[in-house]
Amino acid sequence: MNKTDNGLKDKVVGKVKEVEGKVTGDKIREAQGKAQQAKGKIKDKAKRMNKTDNGLKDKVVGKVKEVEGKATGDKMREAQGKAQQAKGKIKDKAKRLKEDLEH
Repeated sequence: MNKTDNGLKDKVVGKVKEVEGKVTGDKIREAQGKAQQAKGKIKDKAKRMNKTDNGLKDKVVGKVKEVEGKATGDKMREAQGKAQQAKGKIKDKAKRLKEDLEH
């Protein structure tokens, strides 16, 4: 995630897609819009997290990717999300192990 990448763009574009889907009756487009808005909200929250919360960040962003993949039928995106969540769990366990060894 680059420094200028806040979630505003995803929230705005997502809302446009959601409304477009509602107006045209395209449920998939509507779901894509909702997923993109959620992605934008997560980006905003993730940006505010400390570097020490990397495990949490990976778990949250991974969950968003998984849900986005399910909503859009994108199995690859869903798998990426699950993998990122696993990465976050590993980071948390490594952090706890390090803390246990230091005490």
